[in-house]
Amino acid sequence: MTIDKKYWKDLVFVKGNFPDIKCPTCDKGHLRPIMESFNCEETFESNQLRENDDWDPMMVDYRFVLLLKCTNTDCLDINSCIGIGYNDQVTEFDKYYQECSNVIIPNYYPLYFIPSIKIIPVNDLYPEKIKIELTNSFSHFFSDLSSCANKIRVCTEILMDELKIKKTEIQKTKRRSIPLHSRILNYKKINPEVADYLLAIKWIGNSGSHVDKLTKDDVLDAYILLDHSLNKLYNNEEKKIKKLTKEINKKRAALSTKRRKSGT
Repeated sequence: MTIDKKYWKDLVFVKGNFPDIKCPTCDKGHLRPIMESFNCEETFESNQLRENDDWDPMMVDYRFVLLLKCTNTDCLDINSCIGIGYNDQVTEFDKYYQECSNVIIPNYYPLYFIPSIKIIPVNDLYPEKIKIELTNSFSHFFSDLSSCANKIRVCTEILMDELKIKKTEIQKTKRRSIPLHSRILNYKKINPEVADYLLAIKWIGNSGSHVDKLTKDDVLDAYILLDHSLNKLYNNEEKKIKKLTKEINKKRAALSTKRRKSGT
C-alpha cells in the first residue's frame, strides 16, 4: 500500500470542503459530518486577545467537537472528533464586481477520532497484540507525534516476540533482557530484508523517545516501513502468486489445460 503523505499531513476540515476519511469500523464507507452536531467556541485566551489594539482575526483560536457518520448503509457507525481551529485568509475574486477581496475562513484541525481512523490497514491476519498496538498508535498521530512513533516502535518489539526471537539471555549468572536493536540483528540472520525495515522503524521510534522533534513525514515513513514489513510476513498474496507461477511454469501451460509433453 502506498501512503498519501500529503493527505495525512494536510488533513483539515473547511466549510464546504470535507475530506474523504475511510470509516475505521467497516473499511468501506466514508465518514461524513453530522453538521447539527458541530460545536465550536473561541478559547478563553483567544477572547482575551480581542482587547488588544493590534488584534486581528488571524489571532483567533477555536476548539471544536463534531460527530461523523459512515456512508455505508450496512455500517452507519458514528465517529466522534475533537480538535482545534484557526482562521486562514484567502483571496477571492468577485465576478460581479470584478475585484479581489480577502476572506477569513476557519480551518479545523482534528486532534482525536473515536474510534481512531486507520493510517495503514489493520489486517485480520496480523497477531492480536500487533493489531491493538497499531490501533493505539493511530490515536496519537494528530496530537503527539513522539508518542505515535514510540507506539510504532513497540509494534516491532511485539513482532520480535511473535517471531520467537529470543528476548532474554544469561549474563554473569543473571538473566537480562536483550535490547530491541540486538533482537532485530539476530532476526536479520533469518530475514535480512524485513529486519532492515524494522531497524529503520526503531531509529525513528528512538528519535521520538528523545529530544528530537519528529515531523509527520518521519512518522509516516515509519508507517510505510511497518506496513510493508507486516505485508511481507502475514499477507499470503505474494506466496500465492509465487506458488501459482511455479505451478504454471512446471506444467508449461495454463492449469486448466492438459499437460503438454514439451513446451515451446
